[in-house]
Amino acid sequence: MPLPLFLPCAAGVEDWLAEEVARVLPAAQVHKRRGGVALEGDPREVMLLNLESRLAQRVLIEVAEGPYHDEHDLYALAQSVDWQQWLTPRQTLRVDTTAQKSPLKSLNFAALRIKDAVCDQLRDATGERPSVDTRRPDLPIALHVGPERALIYVDSSGEPLFKRGWREDKGDAPLKETLAAAMLAAAGWRGTPEAGGALHDPCCGSGTIAIEAAQIACGIAPGLQRRFAFERQLPFNGPDERALWQQLKAEAKARIHASAVPIHASDVSFRMVDFARRNAERAGVVDAIEFHGGDALERPAPVLPEGMRGCIVLNPPYGERIEVGGKAARPSAQDRDTPTDFFARLASHWKQAYTRHAAGWTAWVLSPDMKLPSAMRLKESRRIPMWNGPIECRLYRFDWWPARHARRRPTRARRSARHLDRHRRAAGHHRATGVRHQLELQRVLAGRRLEPASVTPLVKAMRSVAPLRACATRRKWPTPASVIAVWLTFSPEAWNCTRNGGVSSSPSRGASSSTPGLASDLGSTLSFFAVTVMVIGLL
Repeated sequence: MPLPLFLPCAAGVEDWLAEEVARVLPAAQVHKRRGGVALEGDPREVMLLNLESRLAQRVLIEVAEGPYHDEHDLYALAQSVDWQQWLTPRQTLRVDTTAQKSPLKSLNFAALRIKDAVCDQLRDATGERPSVDTRRPDLPIALHVGPERALIYVDSSGEPLFKRGWREDKGDAPLKETLAAAMLAAAGWRGTPEAGGALHDPCCGSGTIAIEAAQIACGIAPGLQRRFAFERQLPFNGPDERALWQQLKAEAKARIHASAVPIHASDVSFRMVDFARRNAERAGVVDAIEFHGGDALERPAPVLPEGMRGCIVLNPPYGERIEVGGKAARPSAQDRDTPTDFFARLASHWKQAYTRHAAGWTAWVLSPDMKLPSAMRLKESRRIPMWNGPIECRLYRFDWWPARHARRRPTRARRSARHLDRHRRAAGHHRATGVRHQLELQRVLAGRRLEPASVTPLVKAMRSVAPLRACATRRKWPTPASVIAVWLTFSPEAWNCTRNGGVSSSPSRGASSSTPGLASDLGSTLSFFAVTVMVIGLL
């Protein structure tokens, strides 16, 4: 009989978990739920999911579901399960409770009632009752209570699946293996030259990302080096089930192969590099990872095979539990408010060191800072919401290409220089155009009226002056002040009149010189008026 299964995961990872389950169990009908995926499977599929899943936190088997109002209803719901098929009185159990908008006042009392229902049923059937073990129980039971309904699960995993069995040396803030696998899944990294290429973690810490990537590249099942709770549970403890479990592990070991892509890891702390190397030895991938010590702001980019693209997957210090080290470290441990330029300097280093590889690099950075691209002075090509425990984060993607292939965005100074050159060329064109239409414009002004045939040369002359271009392009009729401004701008005689005391140097143009003082005052007044019109923009 198929068992209803539920695989919980971190928020935002449901899509990649559904894809993973579909790869492990191609014939299964996978349904995405909030916080996990649901499907049906037999004992073999329960074993296989525990062995192969990198993104799931546990593999839960649903044994009861129904409405409830108080703890007595939970007791009756637990009594409806035949617990003799799951454990014996000589085994141990533990009950964990989660809630979402539950009306219950005490979750501990709810867990106690589930434990009483299991123990009372076994005592009535056998005369003995099982014990409670809070550390390594034989039968972990999970109770989830919602607003109106409750679900009871049997946990077939025991310890969370992010505990792979190889991490013994830890840093100050280790990254969970399930989150590292989610980062790689989001990056599309599959451990092949076609899907992801080479991998580099410049802030490796205890080596979680690099080791998880190496196991993917080598085809090592994540649960191959640990024990599971289902190995002590009655539905999986028969001779056939034990033989099946050994067969699944043998098939997983037979799939192990050498990595087809180089994997590099480095850290500013040589102590953490030593921790990462020892963890890699226990994980069986020490030969697939090249470890180095050094500051992420100084180390050169790894040398990659020609044509293979590189992928940087980085979980930098957040400042929540660990601080930035190396050249970007704070001046003192007591100065907690000193701003650092770690990310800006990191981006500058990447621009210099990671733009020389012909195939390019892609960087994936996990950070809780929503303004990280601004701090790095870069534009992300993608951002993915993720949760690192209780910390809400974003996984940012940045692409790096060689300088000769990069489509560089012009800087502000380059754009300003480009616009200045464009305006200079336009100004030269406008001056030439104004000279050609100067006589036509003066003829129109001398007539003191706007004839229909004079509109075209007038508009052309207006377009030749920068302050009047907006009026012409919007197809608005010019005001008399605009016409005077254009005439004074392009009329050398008018400016000569004001400069020579009202005496025009070209009397043939029609300028009067009989009253020099009046002409001078009039020229000065018109010149001041024209300049004022051009500055204020009375168009």
